[in-house]
Amino acid sequence: MAQESADVETGLPDLSGLSFGELTEQDPRTFQPSLADFLRRIDEPSQSINGYNPQRLD
Repeated sequence: MAQESADVETGLPDLSGLSFGELTEQDPRTFQPSLADFLRRIDEPSQSINGYNPQRLD
């Protein structure tokens, strides 16, 4: 089955092809930059979503 391109772009690495055993063998520093960015975006949604206004009630 051919894999289609995703509609959402992300800086997170695709780990779907790794088993849990293979994942534990990976160097955690490989994932640190993308995970730190991901957590920053969760903690600061106004910085990661253009036009985000938490005060706006539609």
